Amino acid sequence: MGDEPAGLPASDIETLSQKEDYVSSFMPRPKVKNGKKLNITPYNAMGDYLYGSLYFPTDEAGERKVGANGRMPVLIFLHKYTNTGYDSELNALINGLLAKGIAVLTYDMIGYGARIEEGTLFYQRYPHWSKMGKMVTDARAAVDALESLDFIDNDKIFVGGYALGGTVGLITAALEPKIAGLALSSAFTPLRNASGDVEGLKAFSHLYGLIPRLGFFDGEENRIPVDFPEILANIAPRPLMVISPELDRHADHENVINTMEDLKQLYQKLGVGDVLEWQSPHAFNHFTEAQQQEMIKWLEQQVAK
Repeated sequence: MGDEPAGLPASDIETLSQKEDYVSSFMPRPKVKNGKKLNITPYNAMGDYLYGSLYFPTDEAGERKVGANGRMPVLIFLHKYTNTGYDSELNALINGLLAKGIAVLTYDMIGYGARIEEGTLFYQRYPHWSKMGKMVTDARAAVDALESLDFIDNDKIFVGGYALGGTVGLITAALEPKIAGLALSSAFTPLRNASGDVEGLKAFSHLYGLIPRLGFFDGEENRIPVDFPEILANIAPRPLMVISPELDRHADHENVINTMEDLKQLYQKLGVGDVLEWQSPHAFNHFTEAQQQEMIKWLEQQVAK
């Protein structure tokens, strides 16, 4: 991840706003039918002046729909590799979660959406850090921000993501114990033994520049100190859902299978085999509506426990 620079923790959120960030107002943001959206605006305490949108379920009177404890569960959803950041492709997922009483917080990760320019000179500003490190720091800040809201159930803050978002969510959940569980799709391939048919570590060091230091292990992948099997194992015994399509051209599927089989054994040894769900549909790398519905179903089961 690199060396995170020193900083000050954000204060608690004082208000949620209906105002849109100027650049964000031009983006094809998700729209909801059975809830409302309020924004966490810059200078209002989510990490390093971040902007994000909180979608929450409402009752017939248009008021926040909370559980018996006066709070609601929430999913922080992290977007894929896309210029538009969190966009209208998430409509079905967000509306489906709101229908189950689950709120959704989402925001643009650095280098995407309204934060494209923020990522352009990142390594000139932070030569010893990494963009992935910044993405993980922002995700952890989102957890802290949600904890400051009195209508959010702090014991039921989940993280979800697809592609890049799934990878960021995976690393974040491994480092942040306050995350209750994780649901991800097309998020990883083991790097130490990746075949020549996939980008492997170069996707992070060369192609996207997310973890430049991984480039030092090009040709010596077996020396990588931490790989996705260990990261996944560090999430146990918390609930985990993994969707890994068979035809994902960015993943070495045979190695993914081996990783998940080992992970299943770990969860079973810990006595929590029922909280790990692994699906491997015969499909390409795409966050299909069917996958979204499976993720909604799984999350509904977890928040009901």
